[in-house]
Amino acid sequence: MRIAQRRIDEGAIVGEHYRIHKYLGMGALGKVYACRDIHEGKSELILKVLNSLFTQPVNSMPFNNVISFLQRVRHPNLIRIMDFGLIDGSGELFLVEEFINGRNLNAGREKMNLEATLGLIGMIAGTLQFLHARGIIHGHLRFSNAMVVDSNNGLMKPILVDYGFTSLSQNINQEKNAALLTCAAPES
Repeated sequence: MRIAQRRIDEGAIVGEHYRIHKYLGMGALGKVYACRDIHEGKSELILKVLNSLFTQPVNSMPFNNVISFLQRVRHPNLIRIMDFGLIDGSGELFLVEEFINGRNLNAGREKMNLEATLGLIGMIAGTLQFLHARGIIHGHLRFSNAMVVDSNNGLMKPILVDYGFTSLSQNINQEKNAALLTCAAPES
């Protein structure tokens, strides 16, 4: 598995809309940046440049349909995917998501009592149930895929910041390999 090595420079424009402000690090999906929409400019966004697992199937109809569908999914405990596209020149897929100002679930629950922790777990379970009812199986849930933020009522609220794309990429690649095998010559 080859992961894209090139980092995007601060100030660079991606997808004709997003000015990169800062490299935040490497996640399970690829490189993560803070950016702003140069046309709207008000709020900070997150831009993820997905690793090479996602470059082959990105032009396929199933992958585009999944990302387009996820853009329309709305739930108070899910991060919003704002946009996606290909980076000019490299063909790497990028996703733009809302910025969540919080802590990862592990750090966020450190000072919580058992009742509050169970409440967070219940909200996450409800979010997964919401996704499952729409045919989305996360398949990659872990502490780093959930953030905890303060809600309007003073309670902590979890936000899933990952839709399980690593398992999606594995499924797409398995389907692609299965399709290749069905087209292979009998002596293969």
